[in-house]
Amino acid sequence: MANPNLVTANTIQGKVVSGQINGNQPTVLSCPSGHVYKINSITFSGEDLTDQTSVRMRIRQGNSVLCMMYDFVDIPAQTTFVGLSSDTPIYLTEFRNITFRNGGQQLNYVIHYEDIS
Repeated sequence: MANPNLVTANTIQGKVVSGQINGNQPTVLSCPSGHVYKINSITFSGEDLTDQTSVRMRIRQGNSVLCMMYDFVDIPAQTTFVGLSSDTPIYLTEFRNITFRNGGQQLNYVIHYEDIS
C-alpha cells in the first residue's frame, strides 16, 4: 500500500513511545503500511548515568540505512538531550523504522509523534 495522502488523511492520533537503550541497536519505532508518522520530538535522558555516554540515531528500511540523523553524540551524566524538536519534525514513511544505539550505559528515550492514516 502507498503512503496515505496527508491532505485526505482519515485519522491523526498523537502518540508517545518510551523505553531504554543499553548499547545494542533496537528498533524503537516502526511505521506500518498505510501510515505516516510525523515525529515531533525525541528526547534522551541521562538522568541515572554516572558517566557520559553517547547516542546514535538511524532511519532504516530493512537492513539498509537510509539516513544517519546523528552519530554518537555525547550526553553528559545527569542531563537531557533533545535529539529532535517540534520546530524541525521529520516524517517516517511506511516500512521504515528508527533505531538507536548508545555507548553502553542505560539511556532513556521518549518519542512524541502523530500517526497519520
